[in-house]
Amino acid sequence: MIDKHETNKYLKRLHALGYTLAPLGVEFRKDNEPYFCTPKYSNIIGWAGVDGIHFCCIFGYSDAVFAVSPMNAPGEYIHIVAESIGDFISLLLATGDSAALEQAWQWDREQFEAFVRESKANAPHEVIDMVGLKLKLRPMRDPYGYIHDLQQNFDYSKIVPQNDEAEKNASADGGKPPRKKHTPKPAQGSSEPRMKVYFENRRKGRIGQEIRIERRFNWAEREWFVPCIYTFRYGMAVDLCMKLCDAHGPMDIRPSIALNGDLIRYSVGSSTCYYAENEYNEDEAVAFVNGYGLDPKADYMFSRWFFPWVTTLKPIITELRIQMIAEPRPISAGNFMIQQGESAKLTHPVTHDVYTLTALSIEQKTMGKRAFGISNYEMPQNMTVMKYAVSPDTGSSIIVTDAEPGDNPRPRSADFGMGSMAAAIGVIGGADGPTTLYMNNDKNARVACSALRFEKSSRPVKWHAEFLYKEYEDAEERLM
Repeated sequence: MIDKHETNKYLKRLHALGYTLAPLGVEFRKDNEPYFCTPKYSNIIGWAGVDGIHFCCIFGYSDAVFAVSPMNAPGEYIHIVAESIGDFISLLLATGDSAALEQAWQWDREQFEAFVRESKANAPHEVIDMVGLKLKLRPMRDPYGYIHDLQQNFDYSKIVPQNDEAEKNASADGGKPPRKKHTPKPAQGSSEPRMKVYFENRRKGRIGQEIRIERRFNWAEREWFVPCIYTFRYGMAVDLCMKLCDAHGPMDIRPSIALNGDLIRYSVGSSTCYYAENEYNEDEAVAFVNGYGLDPKADYMFSRWFFPWVTTLKPIITELRIQMIAEPRPISAGNFMIQQGESAKLTHPVTHDVYTLTALSIEQKTMGKRAFGISNYEMPQNMTVMKYAVSPDTGSSIIVTDAEPGDNPRPRSADFGMGSMAAAIGVIGGADGPTTLYMNNDKNARVACSALRFEKSSRPVKWHAEFLYKEYEDAEERLM
């Protein structure tokens, strides 16, 4: 038995808070003795409390959840029910009973939804609400569709029970024959894909066909690894891995690809980080480490980028290159105060070039009561708007914001707490938020807005300047 899944953030948080999923049909036990049909190399995460039914995660399948039913006919003992423990709990919140998940494989939609209606009528809604609130999870929108699609595309051929001979003998003794297996298209040089990837993370349709790349290169003083790409009917996905170290942390990138000479920009991208000493790593990060056989004692940044085909039909890949493009990062140039008509000197922290910022106009502005549309709170309305010019012209590589925070909204009634509004106003009322509300027609002039405040102020605003600095030049690497 393995224990790597016990550190899953959702289960850890449930245990820490003293909550249980037992009212929803998943009991936690200390004596997780496996049955003959429990998969080898698995970790039991809960029991249904009847007929030996239990739920487990299997090494090599990240934290996907499987239902194991010892009383089922041979060949039908094991069924996948969720791609992750988070999805598993979301399914419980939607159905109110683990029995719906365990039996979904043999029902049609009408039977499934009839069972769920009955179970939800008697479900402990206070438990459902509290678990969802504490774990920040929502009920799965279409639980039957989710489980049906997952099971229809899943290959069970690599899952081995604890007692494989008992399974074979039961089938030979006239039991139900094993289920028909759906085998995805194999990756180049491998018998099966290492990760299940859907185009643009839609979790629907066919999984991508894996093409192994195994390309390593150095760029931006970091080690990069492209384990593989995935091709779909509508495009491709490229997985990128960057090794983290003390000197170089995560970085913001925006890659493009050159496919058979055609430049393609990404449509969807996502990233996550894995830290060896962090027991609360995201499930997706752990899946990357396990799926690509990486050293779990190292730290990584993973990203997945989707590129739609630019041709009508799916192309035959003859040449594939990836263009590594680093986004400029903001670096502070310090604070300054300025009056209308005055100028301030700003020194670039890296290049040491000196720029002159001139305040063309400084005015007091009011946002207006309808700007936010929030009736339960009194919102700060006043700001200072500065129109300025920079010489020599830096294009859009300089940002000017308020160096001091604005005022938080005030509840109009004692019945309304602040909730998350204190954080919301930090974005809505920040210096970079209202800027777009005051456009100017002078192409050489720019606009900066202070944070929002309840009272108009006659004192000068303390502004903060940042330069957007592109630290690394773009690079291109051949993948195929």
